[in-house]
Amino acid sequence: MLLDLDVLEPCAEVDDLCLTGAFDDAWHRELREVPESVDPERVLDLLGLTAGEVGLEEFDGAVAINRDGERLGQWPSNTALRVDVAAARTLADWTDEWAKLSPAARGEVLAGLRVFVRECPDGSPATFSTDTVESCCSSYEVATVVCDGTGDRLLEQPVSGPR
Repeated sequence: MLLDLDVLEPCAEVDDLCLTGAFDDAWHRELREVPESVDPERVLDLLGLTAGEVGLEEFDGAVAINRDGERLGQWPSNTALRVDVAAARTLADWTDEWAKLSPAARGEVLAGLRVFVRECPDGSPATFSTDTVESCCSSYEVATVVCDGTGDRLLEQPVSGPR
């Protein structure tokens, strides 16, 4: 879908996908407008969810949005939430297809786009890497995108099952 909408294109230097210059520019313009403290009602609207008693909860650096006591979404950092808000605004302006997506599909698209962030809101580079996460009983590999300047995680996605 993102290839068809000219959001992604084959990279010039490597065998991978990259954001198109036009989408990347539009996304960064939107990101400059997103405040540090995101309005939870705005998040519901951008994700295509109905309003209700809504609030943001922060824990261990992560952020979750809850409506009427139910968790609707979770981000690894407030910066990741801000990046998603900017991406949702950009996509809403970019294409009519955005409005047709279910809330779950919107969340998947937004999380997938965070892989392509090259510059964080603070101007520092975003670095993609893989890490091993250990728990009491297993370990697994995760792909991460982290803002070099702040250490904020934009993405943490398992790439292997527990071992």
